[in-house]
Amino acid sequence: MKVSFENPDKINGLMTLVVEEADYKNEVEKTLKDYRKKANVPGFRPGQAPMGMIKRQFGASVKMEAINKLVGQEIYKYVQDNNIQMLGEPLPSEKQEPADLEKDTTFTFMFDIAVAPEFKVTLNGRDKVDYYNIKVDDKILDQQVEMYAQRAGSYEKGEKYEENDLLKGDIRELNDLKSDNIMAGQVLVVDAKKAVKKKKDTPAAPAVHTVKSGENLSAIADKYGVSVANLREWNDLKSDNIRVGDKLKLKADGKTSTSSRSRDNEAAEQTHKVKKGETLGQIATKYGVTVDDLRKWNNIKGNNIAAGQNLKVYSDKKVDRKTDKTDKKSKKKQKPHKVKRGETLGEIAEKYGVGLSKLKKANGIKGNNIQIGQSLKIPQ
Repeated sequence: MKVSFENPDKINGLMTLVVEEADYKNEVEKTLKDYRKKANVPGFRPGQAPMGMIKRQFGASVKMEAINKLVGQEIYKYVQDNNIQMLGEPLPSEKQEPADLEKDTTFTFMFDIAVAPEFKVTLNGRDKVDYYNIKVDDKILDQQVEMYAQRAGSYEKGEKYEENDLLKGDIRELNDLKSDNIMAGQVLVVDAKKAVKKKKDTPAAPAVHTVKSGENLSAIADKYGVSVANLREWNDLKSDNIRVGDKLKLKADGKTSTSSRSRDNEAAEQTHKVKKGETLGQIATKYGVTVDDLRKWNNIKGNNIAAGQNLKVYSDKKVDRKTDKTDKKSKKKQKPHKVKRGETLGEIAEKYGVGLSKLKKANGIKGNNIQIGQSLKIPQ
């Protein structure tokens, strides 16, 4: 890594760091290998997911994390080695050029650094310095005791706070962050009141989203409250691969997508009692919602539901309990699914809200191999 420091006026400094691929490559590859060992990907045995899939899903965030860590270490190492009297923390410079995290391999980071000026003070016998005789009274002692009590106190979860309370929170929720990865220069909200105002003032989702550097389908879907499957369907995507500058539709059939977060405020809450043989996909279809909606509303991670289980559903669509039969005669036949490029059995099972084992059994599949164009029966 190349590090340089300019300090022409002895007060304001500019530090430039040039990070090359060789500086972070080994760390990124090591981290991705660890991810692969621990990854539990539908359709693959633990630790057996293709490295290409792991790179597509985690590569950008792992790369960003490795670079940020390296840059931070090198800044403070350079400051210590060169005895720079730095004031405060380094700030991203306005001269910083934007970079494409996915395509670029070499990155240049620029930071403004405030340097403590050098000065000399000479005193002689004629100079006078005021001496203060501080009287320590009970009020000062009480203030110090209260301060130490606050510092040594324990944190408790609460819904409200009072004056002089110390608050500890997670800024990921305020900034809609899905991981701990942040970039130099990124602006973060730390004031809860500002965060609430920000969410209230957020305009309606646009019809089209232009893909920016570092974004993936999952992040875009979460931003607009839709599912990855929706985005793939609306934009005829055969995989999760997108490029910077791509324009993605956020609507279907001329109707703006509605997130599950807002739907539960707009639609009536209903309770659906799961019947024997029902799947999440069938229930979602009945109420005109998505499988992802049902998972979020009921804290369901996979596709497993049990007969007799009560599910919360936010929908204005009324389902007649008397005519809502799930026997073979009343079941609507599900159209076969035609396998697209890049799809896995796990993804297909998740899309239709059925178990992976049921999907395999219905199609006589023993392993995980499927072919493009293959027609799969979706079990009811």
